[in-house]
Amino acid sequence: MRLLREYIRNILVEQDEPVTMTQGEVQLIVDRVFPQIVQDRGPGRQGVPKIELHADIYARHSGIAGMKGEVSGEAKAEFVDEENAIYVYFPNMTSEEDIIRSILHEYEHARQDPKEYEKYRKAGFDGLDNPLEVKAFVAEEKWKNYLVDSAGEPPQ
Repeated sequence: MRLLREYIRNILVEQDEPVTMTQGEVQLIVDRVFPQIVQDRGPGRQGVPKIELHADIYARHSGIAGMKGEVSGEAKAEFVDEENAIYVYFPNMTSEEDIIRSILHEYEHARQDPKEYEKYRKAGFDGLDNPLEVKAFVAEEKWKNYLVDSAGEPPQ
């Protein structure tokens, strides 16, 4: 069944159709890679953050099931310092790479001081050129370290 699902997913990708992953597929990858990321990167600033899957950023923030908003189809994940939590928005995940990059990015924020982030923001750095955001994007580049091949081993 898994091979059939992967075959169909590949056909959709070739046709430039948006491909989403199920909550179960995303959870399996999160369960596999998050402990490895924590082991490799060390604990976050407040210890190891919890990690949860949600259907939509607006629904999570509002507490209203089914709530949608402007970035509902774009939000991949977020780190919330006050809760020491990473939230992954599973309907927006399209691949294992996407999930791993998102977790690495948000885990980097878990290691950063939010006061420093705010200091950069007040100095005129927007979300993309903020040095701490740049570090989070750099952290994403290690995503291949967390892939697993069909035999269950990291790729060589």
